[in-house]
Amino acid sequence: MTRWTLLPPRHSFERTHPIWIRQLNRAQLLPAATPGLHGAMPSRYPYAQLLSGHEGALIADIVVARADATGARVMELGVDTLDPVRAAQLEATMTPWLPAGVTLTPIVPGRWLLQAHGQSFRGLSAIDPEGVLGAQLAHWLPAHRWLASLCNELQMALSMAPEASPWNMLWCWGDPGDDASEIRSIQSDDPLLRTIPMSPAATIEVIDWRRPPVDGRLKAGTYRSLDGQGWLVGRLNAWRAMAGV
Repeated sequence: MTRWTLLPPRHSFERTHPIWIRQLNRAQLLPAATPGLHGAMPSRYPYAQLLSGHEGALIADIVVARADATGARVMELGVDTLDPVRAAQLEATMTPWLPAGVTLTPIVPGRWLLQAHGQSFRGLSAIDPEGVLGAQLAHWLPAHRWLASLCNELQMALSMAPEASPWNMLWCWGDPGDDASEIRSIQSDDPLLRTIPMSPAATIEVIDWRRPPVDGRLKAGTYRSLDGQGWLVGRLNAWRAMAGV
């Protein structure tokens, strides 16, 4: 069984988990992946399709976008910050602007399932919000006319509601695709990961440590963080880190 462990971005546990850092510094560095859940998982899964059962659905994250001299950048993610009360306020601001047949269903605070029956988002290839954090939006905006129009409407609604500040943009991602799984089991509270179908014949066990537990020796396996970094921790590597050699 291959252990595949999801970690938060490295900067968030560098000071609190020194044993982890010693192990990762001795581990085999894996090629960088695209930041976000798609890059951190062994395969790209159609989370919105798995949640909704159809192709007219996307994951929708509220973000803070700020203009600069060259365009606009995403500076903060609601899924990292918002509590349920604040998220419900933002949902109430956006809901009256949704076209008929379009709904927002809460997943976790700051993240919704957007469903638009009659639309198809196959081939959208929009990346996770972690992938656009700090990046120029002009390079990543999906080329989908209906979706672009809806997001512009919602951005206008948020800009006119003082209680929405600073949350001013909905980032939609998670286009449909194949849902064949190479995962045998998942240890996670994430509603998106819990939608992935399991395969008894698969050999990958996914462990979600994006909220790091108490510092201790990492077991041998593959480790991926949401900032795109990855490491292969071996048994000897784990022993040397604990022994300090």
